[in-house]
Amino acid sequence: MTLLDKISNKKMVIVGGSGGVGKTTLAAAIALKLAKAGKKTLVLTIDPAKRLASTLGLERFQPKPQKINIDTQHSLWAMLLDVQHTFDTLIRTHAPTEEIAETILKNKIYQHMASAMASTQEYIALEKLYELHEKNEFDAIVLDTPPSAHALSFIEAPDRLANFLDGKNMEWFLKPYAYAGKWGFRILSKSSKMVLNLLEKVTGLKLLQDLSEFMLSLESFYEGFRDRTLKAKSILKSPQTSFLIVTVPEFSVFEDTVKFQKKLSERQIRIDAILVNRMTPLVLLTDAQKKELESLKKHDLSGKERSILSLFEKYQHLAEQEKRQMAHLKKLMPSSIDLFPIPFFEKDISSIQDLHLLNLHLFHGSGTLP
Repeated sequence: MTLLDKISNKKMVIVGGSGGVGKTTLAAAIALKLAKAGKKTLVLTIDPAKRLASTLGLERFQPKPQKINIDTQHSLWAMLLDVQHTFDTLIRTHAPTEEIAETILKNKIYQHMASAMASTQEYIALEKLYELHEKNEFDAIVLDTPPSAHALSFIEAPDRLANFLDGKNMEWFLKPYAYAGKWGFRILSKSSKMVLNLLEKVTGLKLLQDLSEFMLSLESFYEGFRDRTLKAKSILKSPQTSFLIVTVPEFSVFEDTVKFQKKLSERQIRIDAILVNRMTPLVLLTDAQKKELESLKKHDLSGKERSILSLFEKYQHLAEQEKRQMAHLKKLMPSSIDLFPIPFFEKDISSIQDLHLLNLHLFHGSGTLP
């Protein structure tokens, strides 16, 4: 089964993996392939390199769908995820009144949290995917997951937020702020006042007032927010979703890939394929060529000639080593998961034509070992 066979009937394709493995470029290539297959396709990316915008023929990415000029018959769109804007929209959607929404949006604690809180980016990526799915404006959506040293952050973010918004947790968490909002600094010890005064000087925030105002406002709509979080999470297990893991032939990254796959399996999230990026292509030699190569070693070669021969042998050794590593990775994976090798490209992917070239390798056949 080809990679296109695996994803062509899916509404959403999630491209995950560790940072620095080429997820963004591959997500763009996959979206281009789906568009060329006749689907109105959106690639949703986060903090992409400026080079990718140029590759797609854009001056820069926008937080709204932009049409990519590929040809007159096919429809490809690209969009940059704006974390702050998406979070603000969520607040306006679920706040019981416009007044409460504005109170939260103007709150300095909220403004800092929305832009800097751990896992905010991961959660908002999934939330935006859910929002686009509900609007049903595209036949296929390809999500380039947030860059993260720990790929599981994207999967775990909804659980962490949902647990935080659990009714009992909120009741426990809000109680001290309710008292603080009513009594202010009078309920605090002398040392607590000193700490808060110091924090206010350092951060420039009216810490106690802002925090109590934020938490009390949040209480009024946490149930709707939590329900939305759980619905967004359901996308990961949907039969309409294809999950692809991108990795590279490095031992430590392969180890992370195995752990990632196991964690996804524990959460009943199905992986359709693993894309092994930047593989060193093995130069295939005939028996006659191998004999000729061996005979060369016996000749009286110059220092430069021997260096070239040694370099070629090291290259072949690296390619063979990566091939064995990939075979080992395949053994560690369930039989239902195919591995698709993608060769290392000497030049950067810098145009739509380069993405087409990449797709010749990515979609050329069934998942197999190189």
